[in-house]
Amino acid sequence: MKNGNIIFQVVLAIAVVVLFALHFTGGDDTSAKPSASSTSTESAAPKGNIVYVRMDSLLNNYQLHTRYMTSLSAKEQRLRQDLAKREENVLIERQTLQQAAPSLTPTQLRTAQNEYQRIEQAYLTYQQTKMAELQLENDSLMKIVKDDIDQSIADLQTEMGFDYVLQYQGTLLYGDSLADITTQLVQRLNAKDNASTSSEE
Repeated sequence: MKNGNIIFQVVLAIAVVVLFALHFTGGDDTSAKPSASSTSTESAAPKGNIVYVRMDSLLNNYQLHTRYMTSLSAKEQRLRQDLAKREENVLIERQTLQQAAPSLTPTQLRTAQNEYQRIEQAYLTYQQTKMAELQLENDSLMKIVKDDIDQSIADLQTEMGFDYVLQYQGTLLYGDSLADITTQLVQRLNAKDNASTSSEE
């Protein structure tokens, strides 16, 4: 019985050694080892399927976006100057009321206070309305820019056949120049803008 156990253990040890050798050497089974051609094909397959756009560079070089931002900035500057003058007039009305208050009767004071509140509320309403109008114009123009960018990306996708587009905004730590479509996108967008501008003239 003891000898039988020893023989069994020896056979088991030999079997383990054989299995270990087959596992790490691959034995004669070539199906477990990919061929050189299949390996190179698999590693090359994903190349070019993912591209990226440097959004900061795109917007800085997109003519239409630059014109829109310049126009909006000028309008915002004029609006701020207008609001500053109107606010100054409201402050003058307040100072005038404060100076005149001691010499006014209660009825006159209430009338003057009501008038001041009307002027102040008119200014606040004007401010809110004009700022909302500017924001609405900004949203409308940025939607045009976004729609143009989306359409140009779709056109490039049809031509180049990429599967995904990543957006980089800020500092790009690493990126294959072949996968960067920012320049192609800018050229396409500006060509469309130039054609549109020429037709309007």
